[in-house]
Amino acid sequence: MWAADPRIDTSSDEALRKSLAQIDAELTPAQREQFIAAVIQLDLANPRFRNMTIDQIMQLINGKTAVEIIEFANAPAESR
Repeated sequence: MWAADPRIDTSSDEALRKSLAQIDAELTPAQREQFIAAVIQLDLANPRFRNMTIDQIMQLINGKTAVEIIEFANAPAESR
């Protein structure tokens, strides 16, 4: 089962590190792989996100859970 409670907090570098650690602690190895792949997809693989700054990407994922980030990364571009 996915941990739904921990959310990404991109308000500062420290908040981001802490929230990622909380999420990481809740994920199984398989879930962790999916989460990492989703974050990479948001940053590199998707043409829609290639021209975005890291700050813009951080705004997109702020407040989302690991599940929400995975779903967002895998959603068709027109539904984002």
